[in-house]
Amino acid sequence: MLNKLNLNFYYFWKTSWTTISIFWCIYFGFICLTLIMAVSLSSSITMSGINVVPATIFCLIYGLNFFKDSFPHIIKLGLDRYSFLLSILIYMIAFALAMTVISQLSSWIINGLTTVFQLENFSYISMTDLLMNGFNKGEIFLYEFFLYLLFFGLAILIGSIFFRFGQKVGFILLAIIPALMIIKPVGVQLITFIHFIAVDNPQYRFPSLIVLFVIIGLFLWLTVSKASVIDKTTSK
Repeated sequence: MLNKLNLNFYYFWKTSWTTISIFWCIYFGFICLTLIMAVSLSSSITMSGINVVPATIFCLIYGLNFFKDSFPHIIKLGLDRYSFLLSILIYMIAFALAMTVISQLSSWIINGLTTVFQLENFSYISMTDLLMNGFNKGEIFLYEFFLYLLFFGLAILIGSIFFRFGQKVGFILLAIIPALMIIKPVGVQLITFIHFIAVDNPQYRFPSLIVLFVIIGLFLWLTVSKASVIDKTTSK
């Protein structure tokens, strides 16, 4: 099993590090360009930057394509679905951790540059800035970590559903959850759970984030366990 996990991780790493690097290079390039413009234009214009939103969007886009780019190739190499699922869950955690560390470092570097150049017309908003009034740095780090983890995991789950069932059935399955909101008792429970994972809500509970990750993992297993290696979104 350990050898299979190593093979899976090697494949994930070889196929993903370039994409992740390109995203952060583009992001840093944009921020550097904004900083240069802020220095050049002095006080004539005010500029701002934020790291969480583009990083979250990247997690969604990357996650939607990750399953179809990895699952059929790994299975065709002779590796089983059990090792693939375990590998992808561990990879999600490693991915989210790397994204959080890079995000935190970028915030520290950019805020440092802003201070050094005394830029009053440039503001940079990090997750720490958003939550600094109610949480310590460790709690903020964990929340940002789970933010990337859950968005990435949810995107992989959605991608796996479309991969296995195709677009028509996929959209029908994804429409079930919004449809359940119409049923009052179910809708109330879903809204209550959303309150538990919303960090700005008084009912926020950190264990709810772990529960949501476990739920995503279970649904991912149900999708992967019997999935064909043929992509139903492209097959006729």
